[in-house]
Amino acid sequence: MSEGNRLFDPGFNLAVIADDTSKLYDKVNSRRAQLRNHDRSRLDPTGAILDIETMDHVPKGRFQIRHHVVFDCFFESDGEGPLSVYLNGSRTGEVPEFKRWSYYKMFKGYTLNIADPMYSEHEELNFGWYWGDETHNYREYVADIVEKVAKILGGPEIIMNGSSAGGGPAVYVANLLENAKAVVINPQIKLSLYPNSRKLVSVVGADLDNDPYSRGDMTDLFSPDTPCKTVMIVNIASESDRAQFDHLCSTHGIPMKYGLSRKGNLTIWTYMTPTGMAHGKMDYYPMVYPIRLLAEEGKNRGSDQWYDILSEMWFDHHNLASKISELNGDIPRSKGAVVSDTAVEEAVIPKDGGRWAHKVVVDHVIPDTAYLLTVKEISSASGRDSVTVLVKDVDNGRILSKGTMDAGERNRFVYSGSRTEGKTEIRLYPDTIGKPNPDDVKIVYELFAMGR
Repeated sequence: MSEGNRLFDPGFNLAVIADDTSKLYDKVNSRRAQLRNHDRSRLDPTGAILDIETMDHVPKGRFQIRHHVVFDCFFESDGEGPLSVYLNGSRTGEVPEFKRWSYYKMFKGYTLNIADPMYSEHEELNFGWYWGDETHNYREYVADIVEKVAKILGGPEIIMNGSSAGGGPAVYVANLLENAKAVVINPQIKLSLYPNSRKLVSVVGADLDNDPYSRGDMTDLFSPDTPCKTVMIVNIASESDRAQFDHLCSTHGIPMKYGLSRKGNLTIWTYMTPTGMAHGKMDYYPMVYPIRLLAEEGKNRGSDQWYDILSEMWFDHHNLASKISELNGDIPRSKGAVVSDTAVEEAVIPKDGGRWAHKVVVDHVIPDTAYLLTVKEISSASGRDSVTVLVKDVDNGRILSKGTMDAGERNRFVYSGSRTEGKTEIRLYPDTIGKPNPDDVKIVYELFAMGR
């Protein structure tokens, strides 16, 4: 295709050219591996600490910016293009987190990830929404940081990105900036409709419906009539996201449609995955590109019906992933690099630990990560040879999965973190779960995790 006939190029780092099919095959495999396999040492702290008032450059990798509070950041660039800013959702691992940090390899331009300082300040919070406190609005501070970084980079277009607890703040910040748009997945728009917001109220005293900064109810910012263009992707299989979507559509008179719909400056793409922790079923590598096209569709608008097809492909992907994760002993290996090496551990569950004595094997299940737990040895004075494994959503008190394991044929347990929403643990109990434990139980187990 000649340069003059090319459609708008959103800067996808996918193009591969070769002079024969063998070389093309090798180059495609190489490029795919480059895009999907990630060196997490890039997230190691560099020690750089900048003050927003005096900073005159943006360092690559990890650094911190002081602006009323300390914001942990990650930055990368790959040629000129938009500044893509990623805000993080719920706490799912070690703090600070930089979700979607590896997306810098997918697009031309600049990538800035800003962690939510709420998790560093409040260990008991799993959802922070970049709130701040009664007198400090952290979202305004994020907007100041993005504005300063964009100025240093020469004023590129800004695309704010976020999902779940990062989605609403991304739209909020985009509306504070010039030359900015927002792309969000399964956002919480009105926090009082989301059960996990109660913890924010109890910890920081947030007034969700009467906040002077309107942080608790962002319905107006999602209006089709706002000057900021917003792309909102919603999983209609998720009950919590349907509640948000129903509220938005009824408030602004938006018709509900499967696939793609538009009204004013608001573009909505609905998709559906198999039920069961559907809120967390967001990331799917190939869908990153059509989502980015929606952000840039004014320059390259295609057929809306293609997004109906893509919605079905999204369903098939998660449906297949769910089926694979349920096959005993099989690990879904399509997610990328190993998160943790195989580790053999030993635990003793004491007899005096009460009816619910247990060992926490994984204290924070990471989304898009598969866990394989193998029992190597079970021993006790009474000769018991089985244990109970339980996956529990600690925030909501729900049991997500349960099974019995022994050191024989039933010694492997598989769980996919794609079904997790809040703080989720994987636990080992004696086979007397819920009853007094007559003696100490020694368990030798092996844990393997694979994920993005």
